Amino acid sequence: MTKRINRMVFFLFLALASGIVVFTCFQLLQADIAPLAALDDAITTGKQQLFAKTVSGALQAHQTFLAAKNQYDAAASDQQKIKLRTYLAITRLADVILSNDSQGANTLRKVFSQYGITFTGDSSEDIKAQLPINSQDKPILPSSAPSGEAVCSFLSGSFLTAIDSSIADMNIVISLLGTSESKEILLKSLLDPQGKDPTLQNVEVDDGDYYLFRAFLKAMRGFILTWTSYNQDFNARELAAIM
Repeated sequence: MTKRINRMVFFLFLALASGIVVFTCFQLLQADIAPLAALDDAITTGKQQLFAKTVSGALQAHQTFLAAKNQYDAAASDQQKIKLRTYLAITRLADVILSNDSQGANTLRKVFSQYGITFTGDSSEDIKAQLPINSQDKPILPSSAPSGEAVCSFLSGSFLTAIDSSIADMNIVISLLGTSESKEILLKSLLDPQGKDPTLQNVEVDDGDYYLFRAFLKAMRGFILTWTSYNQDFNARELAAIM
């Protein structure tokens, strides 16, 4: 009788210990999976914002991808990093060009505003740049308009910094090619959610596109360094007056 009780206690103890081990492993697995699932959700959200084809959507997408990179990049799979870093590199350029936020780094939109150039509209179909014009429909810049050095300063400062950061992102992406599935299919429903273009098909993004985008960034960097090496201290008002 005593041996039977001891055996029952042993098996109960073994079952309890096994349950604790299984529960602990399950919790650890959940802890590993949860960030990856959250990152997938963030990437999906960012893509929807980006392909909404609006200025506000592109700017929101950049914040989404930037927050996801800061929070989940260390735990991300190679496949997730390829997507995340690529979209971050793309939307960073949109942010440094289109943002009108009074805080933070200078942007092209804020530089243009110094010359009286304003933008209206939000969607890609109705956004327009408006130049200040006189009664003869000739462009006339405000008296406070800076010289061409303001554009030069932006290009060699905030814009070049954004380009360098995006090149760094693409370097990471390209270093991961071959280690994980890198091909991505952009569905027609994502690119044209309202079905306005019946000829549009799904778009395949593969390794060649990543190399091409990095080459484009490097070419743009070379152009900026070349252009800003020259003296751009011209009078923008006088230039506008003779146009």
